[in-house]
Amino acid sequence: MLREFGMDEENIKLLHDYDWDLFKSERLFLTKQFTNNDVVNYFGTTMELPINDIEDVLLQLDNEELYEIMKKIDSETLEILYLKIQSYNNSEIAQLKLISEGKVRYRIKMLRKKIEKDD
Repeated sequence: MLREFGMDEENIKLLHDYDWDLFKSERLFLTKQFTNNDVVNYFGTTMELPINDIEDVLLQLDNEELYEIMKKIDSETLEILYLKIQSYNNSEIAQLKLISEGKVRYRIKMLRKKIEKDD
């Protein structure tokens, strides 16, 4: 169709590449999202909105063992969890917390391990 309107091959390729990169980035973004389903999987409950702070998350846990685990988690990791629930991505969290993305990923990974270990 673009050829019919006189667009040259170089611009068609640039447009195609741009569109493909955008598609891949959106797909990657969607696969990395921490959703309310993740909250159900890890915490056994859906969260009542609004969630104003991490204390709102802790108060809504219906699993006593999980609540005890979460109370022992350091405040930085809890803040990262809160930001994930608020739909921030790892890069945004790293910028807000002035830490590396690797540290964000590591803290999330360790939190998941603690929760899964105590299941």
